[in-house]
Amino acid sequence: MYNQDSFDSDETAELIVDVDHRACKCPICTHDAVISLDDVARAARRLNKLNGSGLFSTDHILRGGHALHQAIAELFPTMIRTGTTPTLMFDSVVIPIPKNTRKSLNDSKDYRGIALNNPLSKPFEVSLLMCHSDVFNTSDMQFG
Repeated sequence: MYNQDSFDSDETAELIVDVDHRACKCPICTHDAVISLDDVARAARRLNKLNGSGLFSTDHILRGGHALHQAIAELFPTMIRTGTTPTLMFDSVVIPIPKNTRKSLNDSKDYRGIALNNPLSKPFEVSLLMCHSDVFNTSDMQFG
């Protein structure tokens, strides 16, 4: 769009500023958004539950090592700067849990669903909370 043959340079400059502004709606989102390798490693150490589709779990992140953590440390700031998230990070798996094992397990009303999010969502959340704790906060009661 910016490279079309005939364009007004002032109008293009305004358009670029407008697009950049819309891409970064949050006040802490700057083009210098940095989540370091250490931040990702610390966030990975806080993972303790299996989640995801079974093909990819938090255990992979915990034991993935330096190369994986480096790739994640490059992904997260890019997500912040661009305001986009890979589609697969929205995936979750719903696991049915019986409400009461003494009741009939054949009735769907006796189950509740637990959503297991993509394993990358938790380190992303923890990294954001660690890097921007002055702006974001969360309750310890939120985590079981």
